Amino acid sequence: MPRTLVALMVLTAAAFARGQAPTQNPPRAIGTGQLAGRVTDGASHAPIPDAVVTLGGRASPPQRALVDQDGRFVFSDLPPGTYTLASSHIGYFGSGGSPRDPSPVGRFVDLADGQQTTDLALSLWKLGTIEGAVSADGDPLVGVEVRALRRSLVAGRWQLTAGATATTDDRGRYRLTGLVPGDYAVVVRPDRDPETALLLSVLNATPQSSADVMAAVTARGPGVPERDPRIKTYSTTFFRDAASSSLAALITIDPGKNRAAVDFHLKGTRGVRLAGTVQNLSGPAEGAVVHLIPADSSAESDPLEIAAAACDRDGRFEFSNVVPGKFVVTLLSRPAAPAGGTGSPPPLTTDPTWWARTPVTIGSADIRGVNVHVHEGVAVSGRIEFSGQAARPSANDLAQIAPRLEPVEGLPPGAPAWRGIVLADGRFSTMAVPPGRYFVRVANVPRGWTLVSARLGDRDLLDVPIEVQSAPVSDVVLTFTDHGLGGVNGVVQDAAGSPAFNAVVLVFPATREPRLDTSAQARRFRLIHTTTTGNFSAGGLPDGSYLAIALPEAPAIEWQDAKQLDALAPRASKVDVAIGPPSTVTLTVISK
Repeated sequence: MPRTLVALMVLTAAAFARGQAPTQNPPRAIGTGQLAGRVTDGASHAPIPDAVVTLGGRASPPQRALVDQDGRFVFSDLPPGTYTLASSHIGYFGSGGSPRDPSPVGRFVDLADGQQTTDLALSLWKLGTIEGAVSADGDPLVGVEVRALRRSLVAGRWQLTAGATATTDDRGRYRLTGLVPGDYAVVVRPDRDPETALLLSVLNATPQSSADVMAAVTARGPGVPERDPRIKTYSTTFFRDAASSSLAALITIDPGKNRAAVDFHLKGTRGVRLAGTVQNLSGPAEGAVVHLIPADSSAESDPLEIAAAACDRDGRFEFSNVVPGKFVVTLLSRPAAPAGGTGSPPPLTTDPTWWARTPVTIGSADIRGVNVHVHEGVAVSGRIEFSGQAARPSANDLAQIAPRLEPVEGLPPGAPAWRGIVLADGRFSTMAVPPGRYFVRVANVPRGWTLVSARLGDRDLLDVPIEVQSAPVSDVVLTFTDHGLGGVNGVVQDAAGSPAFNAVVLVFPATREPRLDTSAQARRFRLIHTTTTGNFSAGGLPDGSYLAIALPEAPAIEWQDAKQLDALAPRASKVDVAIGPPSTVTLTVISK
């Protein structure tokens, strides 16, 4: 019997033994309404069999339906209310709305008592692809990594973020799949691990050359083998033949489109050695890892690491077969998190965070004696305040609050967050972090309370990043209220004054500084689809002045770009939001 089933049976038996019934979902409300329609390909308008449609609503738990061969779905016995309809299928993006809106929100439908709506149309769009070939000195390059980096808006700045990854086959060909619409830089990384490339080159050399190199390795003992000057290496290269991401030619992918012939023709060059020593690192340096990244990359989250090397006990490290260019040698040593007690978060470690960033320019000659100076990170601290009539949370509730620092560029995949803790007296502190720009985030907010702000002077670090440098940051004030935040409600009409079904409402700050946070956690941006009666609602907005505008369809995915907002602002309506009942506004869909 499966372990999960056994565990469920044990928990159920234990619940009945204590006189408790096992937790169940609330029963679904029953009515006489019906919602039905079709799911089709947004480009060809052909049905998409086996797509899944999810029906959500406040009145009942979500329901799912599998469409038939004609793409049809139906939900019956529905009570009146506002519902969301979202569709999905492997190989497609979107949820049923615009081809430029891949969000899973779906479409909003107002259903009256007994209403039968049977003509709903949900569209999905195929994901795009990029394909091509990689050759080196005229021959196919086999088994190398190719990446598509998507141009994305991060904290108000355009950056390249990780997209799809592929490996060239025995013909040197690759295919990048699952690409949502957008602009991409494609990059080939022939020597992510230079030592592996070196050994492969040895195996492909003449038997006599292989014997010579292996004899040299044996004579030297452990360590990095001497570089054979006949061996070529290939640099990380962007399309078209660009040495850095800033010079890369961007490729635009539209819904369901394939871009072919994105080919690379690499030319071999002679690699050099880069050796140095990590200095000022407290404790043994053995095992500390240094990384080599391009000079125009982000040290926190860039996916284009060139090489990595472990230090020996004296802090010495060495990279081999590195191509000429401008790079940064980085080190980030995070302390291990101590174990926490049952039901409580672990305490913050007292061990320091160490970091280093040393620029280096590599030419045609080996470089030795690079000194990488290590520095200690600094913490961010402050206090918590509660504003309202409710009783202050208990010491145990305070301990559950989880402040953290989120780098503007984001964390590398799998990297733990820069966490913090709250003490019983309401003071908080985070782990020590390296220099950079960070947003303050807070999880596990006590029940009945809402986080309003994270103030440092006149700056709200929930919306505007803090610049951490060499000195600790203190006096950050996290303020919670027992009142909900404000919002904007309204109705959208077309030019004739009729309700605008499935229009899109954008809500964004009226001034530029609060627009910096464009992450998934951004508090001051909203994209809302109107219901079938033209209504919309945007809640959870902090105090401030906003602009609201209604569009006939969703804009480009990165609609928070400053240039786009500046173009929309003159045609938008100003709305002031404060804690309490939502503000109301009537909008007319603007023409294109």
